[in-house]
Amino acid sequence: ELHTTNKEPIYETPSPTNRRGKRDSYVCELNDSCMLGLGLLLYCLRGLTDVAQWNQKLMKIAFWSLNIGLAMMTFLSLLPQGIWQTYISIEHGYVHARSAEFMHSPLMEGLVWMRVPGDVVFSISVFCFCYFVFKATTAKRPVLSSTGH
Repeated sequence: ELHTTNKEPIYETPSPTNRRGKRDSYVCELNDSCMLGLGLLLYCLRGLTDVAQWNQKLMKIAFWSLNIGLAMMTFLSLLPQGIWQTYISIEHGYVHARSAEFMHSPLMEGLVWMRVPGDVVFSISVFCFCYFVFKATTAKRPVLSSTGH
């Protein structure tokens, strides 16, 4: 975000307490990083573990709860916040849409809390996936005999 002074422009850098840029790319970033990381981990586990002993039920729960949780976060919280903020920006200007007064209004705070159900569903996927990895890596692998069978 650009702030101007009498001498030169000063650019505001995002910070952990500054949610301005966080909402804009959160879903895309989470989807890219998370899905690529999980895919790479599963690809590596194929060579390190016995795929026949994988718990497919845990993987299905992890997959669906991850995607449903992400969709809930998007459509219950992040998208409505973005649409409302866009509307306010068009009607009252960009500065008002970025102001602390607007960002901490009851509606925006309520939409922030609407993210919690999606976070809970998403958390289920994390626990299922971690348990899946634990079971897959601690399961006994079949030992091949000297003849290769």
